[in-house]
Amino acid sequence: MPYSCTIDLTWPNSETTPSILQRIVQARREGQTACVTVGDRACLSDEPRQPDCLDRLATPLTVRRASQPGDALRALRVAWGTAEFDVVEVKDTRTIKLFSDGARTLPELRRDLEKRRCTVHLTMNAGMFEPSYAPVGLLVTNGEVLRSINEGDGEGNFYMKPNGVFSVSHSGARVESSFETHGRYANLRSGTSNDFDVREGWNATQSGPSVLMAGREHPAFDPQSNHRAIRNAVGVRERNDNGEAARVLFATSNTKVTFHELAQLFSAFDCADALYLDGNVSRMDFPPFGRTVDDQKLGPILAVAECPDE
Repeated sequence: MPYSCTIDLTWPNSETTPSILQRIVQARREGQTACVTVGDRACLSDEPRQPDCLDRLATPLTVRRASQPGDALRALRVAWGTAEFDVVEVKDTRTIKLFSDGARTLPELRRDLEKRRCTVHLTMNAGMFEPSYAPVGLLVTNGEVLRSINEGDGEGNFYMKPNGVFSVSHSGARVESSFETHGRYANLRSGTSNDFDVREGWNATQSGPSVLMAGREHPAFDPQSNHRAIRNAVGVRERNDNGEAARVLFATSNTKVTFHELAQLFSAFDCADALYLDGNVSRMDFPPFGRTVDDQKLGPILAVAECPDE
């Protein structure tokens, strides 16, 4: 075990997230090291599932930073081995917004939103884009279809099938792989809403590859791979009554990581489905963790913000 833990926690477990964060913060104040065990210990007693969970359970997540109780968004900086991630949980999907004005930076988006008197909690890249900064795949912002679904083949991570779609509305969020979305978005064309429930407040972005699908890792991910990069992704958890996810997790790596490590991370936080957003262009503007961003221009961008004009 690479870390010496003075407090052992398991997440997810029967405790609420705020109470776990309070224990982590208290441990930090006392100079102790709190470690979180990845996955569900009950998996050990389920023989058919053991090959899927033993590796995760053997890997401790060390919590290096935690948001304070009462903060607008709950967040953790977690690490194991050489991998370190910042993970931010959003429980009010109405605050998640997508933008694609082309060649805009995260500081520019923050300033634009603050001019509208919005309280901006987080901004980050939201999917892959062409050299022209146009989205590679589907993009819907506030009910307006800006780019239709891309079901073509090609080279690069976007085309590592299955890829997928992250969609979010006032009622919840979804991450769906292209196995699930195949044909479903076919009649959703740029500037139209034919045969699809496109509505105000509905946002969607297509990216790839899918990281988790119903709890299972993308079949092309190699646990032995040495191909590492800065990466970020989005995952969903806790289904509500309408089948959509009530909580969304955004994660950006602070170190170069593999796809397999990215999948491990979202499994650790009990996400059934997760979608890769991008690699070395990944950016997250999250002031509570002191994250600074440069003037990297991006295509699709997302924000978690509360605006008085909405």
